[in-house]
Amino acid sequence: MNKTAVIYKSKYGSTKEYANWIAEELGGKLFDVSEITAQKLEDYNTVIFGGRIHAGSIQGLSGIKKIYNEIWAGEIF
Repeated sequence: MNKTAVIYKSKYGSTKEYANWIAEELGGKLFDVSEITAQKLEDYNTVIFGGRIHAGSIQGLSGIKKIYNEIWAGEIF
């Protein structure tokens, strides 16, 4: 069974709204990026991340990259 986590970083609420629509459509679980740890992502085999673009970078992406590196470094699984 495919379990999907939809993670967002939103300043004004638009990204959260879009992330919620995606989660609803896919039957996934919605998370604010501040709620996410590598342990929480253990049960998900699909992860979708959305964040606003500001000054040429995607907000919240560095936190997701850190978690991704923890998972793939073998620290979690």
